[in-house]
Amino acid sequence: MELNLITSTQIQKNAKRIFGRKPIQIVLSKNKLQGILLSAEVSEHILKSGLLEQLQEELYELKDKETVETINKYRNKEAKPIALADFRQKYGV
Repeated sequence: MELNLITSTQIQKNAKRIFGRKPIQIVLSKNKLQGILLSAEVSEHILKSGLLEQLQEELYELKDKETVETINKYRNKEAKPIALADFRQKYGV
Protein backbone atom coordinates (compact mmCIF):
# COMPACT_ATOMS: atom_id res chain seq x y z
CA MET A 1 0.00 0.00 0.00
CA GLU A 2 1.36 3.39 -0.96
CA LEU A 3 1.41 5.90 1.89
CA ASN A 4 -0.39 9.15 1.19
CA LEU A 5 1.47 11.83 3.12
CA ILE A 6 0.03 15.27 3.82
CA THR A 7 1.09 18.08 6.12
CA SER A 8 -0.94 19.75 8.83
CA THR A 9 -0.47 22.99 6.88
CA GLN A 10 -2.17 21.43 3.84
CA ILE A 11 -5.15 20.53 6.00
CA GLN A 12 -5.36 24.07 7.38
CA LYS A 13 -5.20 25.67 3.93
CA ASN A 14 -7.34 23.20 1.94
CA ALA A 15 -9.45 21.19 4.38
CA LYS A 16 -12.35 20.63 1.96
CA ARG A 17 -10.02 19.38 -0.75
CA ILE A 18 -7.96 17.18 1.59
CA PHE A 19 -10.88 15.35 3.23
CA GLY A 20 -11.99 12.42 1.13
CA ARG A 21 -9.16 12.75 -1.39
CA LYS A 22 -7.66 9.41 -0.36
CA PRO A 23 -9.06 6.70 1.92
CA ILE A 24 -6.16 6.95 4.39
CA GLN A 25 -3.68 9.82 4.70
CA ILE A 26 -0.72 10.16 7.06
CA VAL A 27 -0.48 13.64 8.60
CA LEU A 28 3.00 15.05 9.21
CA SER A 29 4.23 18.25 10.81
CA LYS A 30 7.91 19.10 10.55
CA ASN A 31 8.47 15.53 9.25
CA LYS A 32 6.98 14.01 12.42
CA LEU A 33 3.85 11.88 12.56
CA GLN A 34 0.86 13.85 13.83
CA GLY A 35 -1.93 11.40 13.06
CA ILE A 36 -3.92 9.59 10.43
CA LEU A 37 -6.77 11.09 8.43
CA LEU A 38 -9.50 8.69 7.34
CA SER A 39 -12.12 9.32 4.66
CA ALA A 40 -15.81 9.24 5.58
CA GLU A 41 -16.16 5.88 3.84
CA VAL A 42 -13.32 4.30 5.82
CA SER A 43 -14.56 5.89 9.05
CA GLU A 44 -18.07 4.51 8.53
CA HIS A 45 -16.67 1.05 7.87
CA ILE A 46 -14.54 1.18 11.02
CA LEU A 47 -17.50 2.26 13.13
CA LYS A 48 -19.92 -0.32 11.69
CA SER A 49 -17.48 -3.24 11.74
CA GLY A 50 -16.46 -2.99 15.39
CA LEU A 51 -12.85 -2.36 14.40
CA LEU A 52 -12.72 0.80 16.52
CA GLU A 53 -13.52 -1.20 19.65
CA GLN A 54 -10.83 -3.74 18.72
CA LEU A 55 -8.28 -0.95 18.28
CA GLN A 56 -9.25 0.54 21.63
CA GLU A 57 -8.79 -2.88 23.27
CA GLU A 58 -5.36 -3.30 21.65
CA LEU A 59 -4.28 0.14 22.90
CA TYR A 60 -5.47 -0.78 26.39
CA GLU A 61 -3.47 -4.02 26.28
CA LEU A 62 -0.34 -2.13 25.21
CA LYS A 63 -0.55 -0.25 28.51
CA ASP A 64 -1.54 -3.26 30.64
CA LYS A 65 1.36 -4.20 32.93
CA GLU A 66 0.67 -7.96 32.89
CA THR A 67 0.37 -8.06 29.10
CA VAL A 68 3.60 -6.11 28.62
CA GLU A 69 5.45 -8.39 31.06
CA THR A 70 4.15 -11.52 29.32
CA ILE A 71 5.23 -10.24 25.89
CA ASN A 72 8.66 -9.26 27.18
CA LYS A 73 9.16 -12.68 28.78
CA TYR A 74 8.31 -14.36 25.48
CA ARG A 75 10.62 -12.05 23.51
CA ASN A 76 13.45 -12.71 25.98
CA LYS A 77 12.80 -16.46 25.68
CA GLU A 78 11.87 -16.62 29.38
CA ALA A 79 8.45 -18.07 28.49
CA LYS A 80 7.23 -20.58 25.95
CA PRO A 81 4.23 -20.07 23.70
CA ILE A 82 1.04 -21.85 24.67
CA ALA A 83 -1.44 -23.50 22.32
CA LEU A 84 -4.79 -21.74 22.07
CA ALA A 85 -6.67 -24.85 23.24
CA ASP A 86 -4.42 -25.06 26.32
CA PHE A 87 -4.91 -21.35 27.02
CA ARG A 88 -8.69 -21.70 26.79
CA GLN A 89 -8.68 -24.67 29.14
CA LYS A 90 -6.38 -22.94 31.63
CA TYR A 91 -8.40 -19.71 31.75
CA GLY A 92 -11.86 -21.13 31.08
CA VAL A 93 -12.59 -19.19 27.92
